[in-house]
Amino acid sequence: MAKLTPERIGPILIRPMAQRDGRARWRAEWYPAQGAGKMTTRSLSKARGERITKDEAVGRAIELLAAGIHLEHAATRATVTVDTVLDLLEVWLGDQADRIGVDLARSTFATYESRCRRLARDPFADIRLDEVNPTNTRALFRRLRAASSDRTLKALWTTLRTVWRWAIHPSRELVHADLPRISWSPDPRPQHIPTDEDVATTLDALHAIDRGARSKAGSPTRLRRSQALVAVEVLWGTGARPRELAIADARDFDLTRRVWTVRGQEGSKTGWRRVPLSSMVAEVVEAHLGTIPSDGPMFPPRLLSLGNRLNHWISVGAAAADIEPWTCKGLRHLAITNMLVAGMEAQTVARVVGNSPQTIWRSYAQVLAGRPEACMETIGRRPSNVIPLRSRS
Repeated sequence: MAKLTPERIGPILIRPMAQRDGRARWRAEWYPAQGAGKMTTRSLSKARGERITKDEAVGRAIELLAAGIHLEHAATRATVTVDTVLDLLEVWLGDQADRIGVDLARSTFATYESRCRRLARDPFADIRLDEVNPTNTRALFRRLRAASSDRTLKALWTTLRTVWRWAIHPSRELVHADLPRISWSPDPRPQHIPTDEDVATTLDALHAIDRGARSKAGSPTRLRRSQALVAVEVLWGTGARPRELAIADARDFDLTRRVWTVRGQEGSKTGWRRVPLSSMVAEVVEAHLGTIPSDGPMFPPRLLSLGNRLNHWISVGAAAADIEPWTCKGLRHLAITNMLVAGMEAQTVARVVGNSPQTIWRSYAQVLAGRPEACMETIGRRPSNVIPLRSRS
């Protein structure tokens, strides 16, 4: 028997509850206009605990609509006037609220709402839509950059671009149907790629901090800092993503063959793959595995926010070493750079780090661009056991 799924009938979403043999207790859900206010629900069962088929539930939902339910929502939405960016943000949020439970999670909507509230506090929100131009969008970006982290800046700008694309779609019946496109795309902050010396210096600083903290029995930061030291060593030697290490278990590491099996689930981008470990990384992993259960997560409890925590400890170590801060993304770039400089083919590097060869060439083609002499010297080398096929004068 196929599982019953939610169904949208106009502004109403009907949801199956307690399914059994193709029948369920159905509930109707809807939100006020523009997402303002709490969700309203009503049972479609006419008797306590009554289970009905999906067709019967659809029929009863249509009866509710015919009785005039939710007409206020439809009338209000149809007469909304969109003059400013703030008006546009509010209407877009209302549209997203209608998608909750169908193809949008409530947590995702909450994220959208918080970002729109942040954008609404900026003077850019008061600008009329027909007055939006590259000059005031650049000014917005400068203000966001000054007050936000790189991650927050990217999230806010992505949301704004999404709202704008939604608004200029031909199917939108807005007052300003001929909205100008936001043609200017902000240049992201340049990604700082550390050197091997930077990474080593940062790790030394963290080791020194860790040794100083060992005298404090039960220090709550000791485990997290030790995890960061191990994680940075593994990422440095493998070029893996923090998320892939966050979902790793101890049994994924075969130290006999010095191989890490990256699992293709819970956030892995490229599926299962095997990553070889250098002797140095294998020693670090072996020492760490002695401190955790043999069948448990690599970093118990499983730290799905491992990337953020690593970036925090990296910034702490970099500040202690008085060097420019770097991130896990820069560390991955450094690891891939080291593989290319060592002579690994792009296809091999791509298999190891979980990228396509095209991405490797597009993103890291500049690695050897500044070393033409070294490249030509490598090309000109010949093995010692060459058998000449032509006479030389």
